Amino acid sequence: MIVEGIITVLGLCLTFLPIILYFKYLLTHVSKKTSFDYHLELVRDKKGKIGVVIAYLERIIFGVVICLLGILMSEFFTNEVIFKCLVISIVCYVMLKYFDEKNEK
Repeated sequence: MIVEGIITVLGLCLTFLPIILYFKYLLTHVSKKTSFDYHLELVRDKKGKIGVVIAYLERIIFGVVICLLGILMSEFFTNEVIFKCLVISIVCYVMLKYFDEKNEK
C-alpha cells in the first residue's frame, strides 16, 4: 500500500518533468548557449534542415516517453493503452536517437 503510493507520487512528478525541463531550457537559452544549441549548429552544418528536424523530434519524443512513463506509474502499471503507447514511443525514440547521432558524426 505504501509502495503503491510512493510509485504513484513519483509517477506524477515524472509527468511534469519534461515541462519543467522545457522552461529551464528556455530560461537558460536566453542568457547563454546550451549544449543542445551547439548540437543543433553542428547538425545544421552537416545535414541541413532535416538534421535539425530529427534533433527536435528526438527531444520531443524523449519528453513524451518520460510523460507516458509517469502516467503509467501513477496508474500503478495497469493501463494497457498507455503501456502500448510507451513501447511505441521508446522504439521511435531509439530510432530517432540513432539517426540523430549518425547526423552529428
